[in-house]
Amino acid sequence: MREITVAIGQYRHRSQDGGATWVKSFREIPGRHTPVVRGTVDLSCLPSRPRETVWDFVSILPDGFGIAVNHEATGAGLLRPGEPGERAHMFRTQDGGRTWHEHELKVTWKLTQTFRRATMSWPVEKFTSLELSSSGAVVLSWEDPWIFEGAKSHALYSRDRGESWCYHGLGHTNAFLAADGSERLLAPNDGFFLESVDGGATWSRREFTVEWPPGHPHKQVNLLRHLKFVEPEGGFALVVHWYCGTSFAPVHVGLLQSTDGGTHWRHVHVFDGPDIGDVNERHMLTLDVR
Repeated sequence: MREITVAIGQYRHRSQDGGATWVKSFREIPGRHTPVVRGTVDLSCLPSRPRETVWDFVSILPDGFGIAVNHEATGAGLLRPGEPGERAHMFRTQDGGRTWHEHELKVTWKLTQTFRRATMSWPVEKFTSLELSSSGAVVLSWEDPWIFEGAKSHALYSRDRGESWCYHGLGHTNAFLAADGSERLLAPNDGFFLESVDGGATWSRREFTVEWPPGHPHKQVNLLRHLKFVEPEGGFALVVHWYCGTSFAPVHVGLLQSTDGGTHWRHVHVFDGPDIGDVNERHMLTLDVR
C-alpha cells in the first residue's frame, strides 16, 4: 500500500492505505521564500548573496551532483523602468551541497531562436520549474511575466550536467514540469500535456481526461498540479475544484490517480481547500507519495 500525504493550507492529510482512510493534523506552512527541495539538502550551505534573493528550487542527486536556482533583485526600478526588476541565477554542486558555485547558462541558440530572443523574456527573471534526472540531465522552465502580451512558456535543457544548454519554446502552456522517473517529462495544461521523452529536446501534445465525482457542481478545470509518478504507468496528482461564477466559499482539492501513464485520471478523495492563504502560493498545496 502507498503512503500518501496531501498538505493543504495549515492541514496535513495522511493515508497509509493508498487513500482509503485519512488522518488529518495541523502542519506549519513553510515560508513563502522557502525553496522547493528534492534530495537531502542543507539549506544553510547555500551561498550568501549580496542582494535581495529568493531561492526557488534546490535538487541534489544521490551521487552529490545538484542544481539550485534563485532570483535576485537587479536594482532596476523607477530609474530604469524598461529593465526587469529581477534576474534568475543557477548554481551547481558536486559534493552533495556542501559547496556551491554559480554557473553561467551557456545557451546554444539556433538562428531562428536568436531573432526570437527580442520578443521573449530573456534573460530569465524567475524559473518556474527544475527537473533533474538520475542521469544528470537538467531541464529548467519559465513563463513570460504576465505583463507580456500573449505570454508563452520556455524551457532550457542540458544533457551534460549544466555545461551547455539548448532552448525549446513550449508555447501557450504552463511551465510547471513533472517527471515520471523514466526520463519522460510532462508540462500539464487544462486537458492536455506537453510530453517529452528525450530530456526536453522535443515535445508533443497528449490529451488526457479527468473523471469527476457524480453531480459535481464546480467548474471543471482539468489543470493537474504536483504530479507524482510512482511507476511508469501509475501516478497521483492534485486538482483544484473551482466554483462556477463568483463565490467566496473555499474551493475543494481533489486527489487523482492514473494507472495508464497519465491518459485517464480518477478521483481518489476530495478535501476541503485551504482556509487561509492563496491556493496558488508556494507550499500551499503539496503531495508526497511513498
